[in-house]
Amino acid sequence: DDYGHQHGPSFVLTPGDYPNIAQNPGFPGDRMSSVRLIVDDQPPPPALPPPEPCPPPYHVQTSDGRCVWSCGPGTQPDPASQQCVCQPGYSEIGQDQFGRRTCSLEPPQQPICPGPYHVQTSDGRCVWSCGSGTQPDPATNQCVCQPGLTEIDQDQFGRRVCGPQEPPPPACPPPYHVQTSDGRCVWSCATGTQPDPASGQCVCQPGRAQIGQDQFGRRVCQ
Repeated sequence: DDYGHQHGPSFVLTPGDYPNIAQNPGFPGDRMSSVRLIVDDQPPPPALPPPEPCPPPYHVQTSDGRCVWSCGPGTQPDPASQQCVCQPGYSEIGQDQFGRRTCSLEPPQQPICPGPYHVQTSDGRCVWSCGSGTQPDPATNQCVCQPGLTEIDQDQFGRRVCGPQEPPPPACPPPYHVQTSDGRCVWSCATGTQPDPASGQCVCQPGRAQIGQDQFGRRVCQ
């Protein structure tokens, strides 16, 4: 009726479902045994709770209201920080167009291999590279001569090369000795003379006599 539409739900009373006891002897005929309550305006259903917040940029809301993770390349969800962090073995290289962290595989760290006494292997290791007659010296980070050897040259890589120590050339006392190009010391006697190991000089041959000296200061005999 109008009251119900203006002030809230309206109610209608109708006979109930229980048997009418008015049929029993002694019960007034104008009384009902039960009533049924009919409400013609149902209350609206309770409102759905608002969707959970989806903090950007690592979360997005789906069409059905769910909040899901949204991670950039090379990253994975981290519930503790509510962010997407780099996967193991990856390093951060920047951000994508959504402001999400992006990560990439870290290149292996290149060892420092100071030349010429170190070289890098194909698997990234740094190893010693010594020249002939040398050995590693960690104190100087160079290859030094092995015991008993002396530095004699360098190879094509600039590495030290060592060999047996040459004895010093023998003394060649002038003017009766000269040193050859290969370091030997030989006698050098003038005309009419011969070596005399006892004196270390060139003396007159038998039957000859000294007549003077040549331009080198050597005795000359005739």
